[in-house]
Amino acid sequence: MRVISRSMAIFILGIIGFFVFLSPSNTWAASKEYYISNVNIEAKVDDKGNMNIEETYKYNFTGKFNGIKRNIKTKGSDGVEDVKVSIVNNNKDEFINESNSENNNTFQLNKSSSEAEVKIFSQSQDEEKVFKIRYTLKNVVTSYSDLSELKWVFFENEDNVKIDNITVFLTLPNEITKEVTYGGEGPKRGELRNIDNKYIRLTLNDMEDNDIIGASVLFPSTWINTSKVLDKTYDEYSKEAKKDKTITTVVIASGISIAVLLITIPLYLSSKRRKKAIDKYREDYVFFNGNLYEDIPSDLTPALVSILVNGRIDINDFLATILYLSNKGIIKFEGNYSEDDYENISISIDENHSSAYLLDSEKYLINWLKGYMKNGKVKLSKLQKVSQNESFREEYSSWENIVDIDAENLNFYTNILGKQILTNEYEDERLKWRAFERYFTNLNDVDDLKDLNIWSRILPYAIALDIFEDVQDFIKEDSNYYDSYNPMYNYGFMYFYASSYHDNFNHNFSSSDSSSSTSNFSGGSGGGGFGGGGGSSAF
Repeated sequence: MRVISRSMAIFILGIIGFFVFLSPSNTWAASKEYYISNVNIEAKVDDKGNMNIEETYKYNFTGKFNGIKRNIKTKGSDGVEDVKVSIVNNNKDEFINESNSENNNTFQLNKSSSEAEVKIFSQSQDEEKVFKIRYTLKNVVTSYSDLSELKWVFFENEDNVKIDNITVFLTLPNEITKEVTYGGEGPKRGELRNIDNKYIRLTLNDMEDNDIIGASVLFPSTWINTSKVLDKTYDEYSKEAKKDKTITTVVIASGISIAVLLITIPLYLSSKRRKKAIDKYREDYVFFNGNLYEDIPSDLTPALVSILVNGRIDINDFLATILYLSNKGIIKFEGNYSEDDYENISISIDENHSSAYLLDSEKYLINWLKGYMKNGKVKLSKLQKVSQNESFREEYSSWENIVDIDAENLNFYTNILGKQILTNEYEDERLKWRAFERYFTNLNDVDDLKDLNIWSRILPYAIALDIFEDVQDFIKEDSNYYDSYNPMYNYGFMYFYASSYHDNFNHNFSSSDSSSSTSNFSGGSGGGGFGGGGGSSAF
């Protein structure tokens, strides 16, 4: 057996110590941290093979920061140009100038042969801030004699930043036809969807270290007038590339194994320390440990319950909150619920309601709805239609962010060695909501309910917890459910809501229809001819 020399042993221990020093437990201070709650990337390929990109980042800062940076990998293109930067305030873009001064509200652009760094100087402290970066990538499409190909990584979490969700909207020069084939690149949990043949949408939640989001698209070569043209068919080129691929040598494999070992050992030790610290934090708290919980655990809004249980909200919570505010008497349903004319059901807002005890997300939603009202009312069918508009999506995104802020203001979270977790109090409540959810999925007889007069309270949470169908069945069984003056008790209204309005609203929000197709990402990491990449972080 070969004996490792003393100098080599010292070197290896030194490397391990270096990585341990860089582990999250040492690089994060409790008083200064950040995460990205949302990334939106709109990428439009034009008929010259260029790609115009608009990126929106929602940063959440705790402590003082000087700004953010975006590293744009340009491999696979002829470089980046026309870079513009803005900071969004009250849904309005405030453009800032390029400068090397490092003054507040300026940005630097540093280019090399393979990347472009956009460094935005924008002092931030204990706040959320929205940044937009616009730029054009030249010649990202490769044209063969029969097909054109785009293989692009739009974002890579190379800085291991906590990113709640990222969405890419990819538009081609023409509408998507049967001649177009496409796939998503990144973790298999990512989703890719053709939206009305207008664009391809890629979504990924909870980005992990070095996760990517990308796409591989083949479309007719006639769609591109000028780009990188190869005098071969796509299949001919692919076969040659495969033939030229060399086998990885034993030396390289050994080097990779050693590198992986040097990296994974400190990461494992760091993760183990963090888990131990979390267990220590939890150990003295008495948590709910029952299997079922027979009543609503608290008066949290449905959106906050979704944050608590699922870690995020969706469009269902918008609808659930409308019903929740109806329970409070702030929103009123108007219409003849004893008939089947549900399209004409409308909502109004009690202008005399007190907002003293409302959360910011509730106040925002009320004002949001008022914007759609005429003569103090808005039909549910109108909300269903306007949900397709870009302005509605922006309003929804703002509301989603305010719900996140409400959760933080209510002290949902604490930080343990750089990892954000629920506090003991809210972890206990999360367990109760899960048990409440199980109660309805396991309920066999409506007579088992302690209180038959609870449907109006339960319904908003049933929607948020995605157990509406279970609750709907019991509403029908309950002999006391019918009340023509209260839509909460009218099964006809609920049936319409479940079978039509609820589904259509969701579909409209996602801009999808029956022709849309959904698939998961490949599980790949962006190799094999992909261009692009690069991430974003704060400084």
